[in-house]
Amino acid sequence: MAGVVAVRDNAHLFSLYVGSPWHGQGVGKRLWESARAGALARGNAGNFTVNSSTFAEGMYRHLGFTATGPVAEMHGIRFIPMRLEL
Repeated sequence: MAGVVAVRDNAHLFSLYVGSPWHGQGVGKRLWESARAGALARGNAGNFTVNSSTFAEGMYRHLGFTATGPVAEMHGIRFIPMRLEL
């Protein structure tokens, strides 16, 4: 399996994981495009959020997300809250 994507509440990108052998090959972008299209078809008005790992921040910026706050930590996990408005 190259990767997995999951959207919660039709608006929050809960999980987007791409296995390291597939990094840099567009797998993450294709997974996101599929999830985004599904959410829009189910009535999402074009607003999405994600809590990005610091490792994945660049990819989410490439997809159009912007940080909405500083690096935060919850249950020992550091993340950057981000948002995308189409």
